[in-house]
Amino acid sequence: EDILVVALAQDDRSSADVRAYLKKRNLANLRVFHDREGTLAAVLGIDGVPTSYVLDPQGRMIGVVKGRASWDTPEAQAFLRYLKRASAKTSSE
Repeated sequence: EDILVVALAQDDRSSADVRAYLKKRNLANLRVFHDREGTLAAVLGIDGVPTSYVLDPQGRMIGVVKGRASWDTPEAQAFLRYLKRASAKTSSE
């Protein structure tokens, strides 16, 4: 449903290590970026991991979840649909 998931690794592990970790957890298709110096984490004010940000198609932040989340549950899917509707309503006003 028009959702792109991107992972941001915040440690000094190699890209190969991160890919192996994701593959082991059946997340091999997840796109991964590295923030080894913590620059993006500082800009976003990330104070713990995992932190999930939901962005609309224009790149605006429309939701934040701090801590672990089970994104494949009906509740999470309902949350994403709600954010998508709220974002579309705000964009059209």
